[in-house]
Amino acid sequence: RDRHIPSRLLELADTLKARFLDFIAQLPEFLRDLMHTPEHSHPAVFRMAFARSVEQWCSEIGILDRAYATFERLYLDLVSGLVGAAVEPVQGMAAPSSVLLRQTCDPFREVQAAVLCQRLGVLKRQVDFGGPHRIVHFDPAVLAKARRLVQMGTHPELGSQAAIMLGKFDALCRVVVDL
Repeated sequence: RDRHIPSRLLELADTLKARFLDFIAQLPEFLRDLMHTPEHSHPAVFRMAFARSVEQWCSEIGILDRAYATFERLYLDLVSGLVGAAVEPVQGMAAPSSVLLRQTCDPFREVQAAVLCQRLGVLKRQVDFGGPHRIVHFDPAVLAKARRLVQMGTHPELGSQAAIMLGKFDALCRVVVDL
């Protein structure tokens, strides 16, 4: 048993499994009863026997359905909580990303970039996104230097690399904002 799964969910899973196995065990008996319904007897007797079989089936299916619905509701609540907890750090980066994209002349742009870089670094330490680079520290000063390189019109290769880096950073901001 996994210790991260609530005990109530585990109990409901066991109950659902028992109910399902019980239902499966009753299927041969239900089919036998249905097959032995006297077809050649009086139509009213046949209808009553058939209605009784259908009623038993519906009752068992209703019990199974209620057990499954209870399990499903608790399971989906658990999954929703896990997804919300996993997405929360990324959603926290949306506001600084939005400001960085919308307000290019904001006097607090450097602060917003520092906040985003800090949160990105914390997230990167917690989650392995794969890829060839294992960067866990994001320095906002590098972004500021890249902006200066692009504005100054320095050596074409340096300016090109700085522009590419700034473009990728803006693309990252757009992705975070669109989440």
